[in-house]
Amino acid sequence: YFFVECKAHVQPYTTRQHANHLYKLYEETAQINRIADYFIKNMDYVRTQLKISENEVIKDTFRVILTTSMIGTPLFINGVYIVDESSFSTFINRTKPSLKIVNKNMFTKFDTNKFEIYNGKITSEKMVQFLKSPPQIEITKEFIEEKTIELGNIILTRNFEVHNMMNIGNEINKFTEELAEKYYVDKIKLQNLLNK
Repeated sequence: YFFVECKAHVQPYTTRQHANHLYKLYEETAQINRIADYFIKNMDYVRTQLKISENEVIKDTFRVILTTSMIGTPLFINGVYIVDESSFSTFINRTKPSLKIVNKNMFTKFDTNKFEIYNGKITSEKMVQFLKSPPQIEITKEFIEEKTIELGNIILTRNFEVHNMMNIGNEINKFTEELAEKYYVDKIKLQNLLNK
C-alpha cells in the first residue's frame, strides 16, 4: 500500500531556492511519516474505510510525497520517496518517454520500449522501481556531465548540459544516434528515417 501526500510547491530557479526547496521536502517527510505510522497502527480502521478484506495480506507499505515542482533526481529521504507530478503522471497514464525527430519536413516520434515498468498493468513492484529511478530522469542524465572549470585560484565543479536536447535538421549527430539506439529504436530504423 502507498501513503501519498500531495504538495504544491513553486518551481525553484536560483541555487538558494533549490536549497530551500530541498529542505522543505526534507521537513515534509516528518509529516507523512507521522500520518503513515498512525494509519499503520490502526490498520483495522484503514481496512474498514477502504473495504479491504480481512483475508487480504498487506505485505508492505510505502510513503510518497508527490510535488508539483520538478525534482530532477530520484529522492528517498527518511524512508519517503519524493517524485514530481509530471513524471508520476506519465507513469500512471502509461505515457512512455519518446524521442522526437524533425527531419526534411517530417516529424517522427519513437516511444521507448526499454523500460518494462510501462508494459502491462501497474503493480506495486513497477511503482517502486519507477520511484527509485524515473526513466525520464535516467534519460536526461545522458545530456548532463560533471565538468570542472579552473578560473585562476577558483576551481568550480558543476553539472553542464553537454548535448543538445533537440536535434532538428538533416544530420543526426553521433550522440542522438547512440541515445536513440540505447533507449528508443534500433540503428536500422533510424537510418531508414534519415534516408527518406
